[in-house]
Amino acid sequence: MVTANSGTDPVGGNTADKVLFNIGGGTTTADLTRRNQSGLTVPVNSTVTQSIWLRSFDGVSTYNMQLVDSNSQQNNIVVTGAWQRFEVTT
Repeated sequence: MVTANSGTDPVGGNTADKVLFNIGGGTTTADLTRRNQSGLTVPVNSTVTQSIWLRSFDGVSTYNMQLVDSNSQQNNIVVTGAWQRFEVTT
């Protein structure tokens, strides 16, 4: 579930969206939630870098996550209470 404009963004505005991931609290690879960006058109043989700013909503919690690119390459990240910009290049 995504709630638009529900928190302070990286530059101090109020446009950060809150994303609630529906996981069962387990630790297996079957316990996951997936969010996709659709509608992106990339020319053939091109390199594209996408980025996303993330932090825990409460500003305290830490989460281990993966960003997966269009080639299914998994990029392990740690989301903390501080804003961080993560990039994926394909």
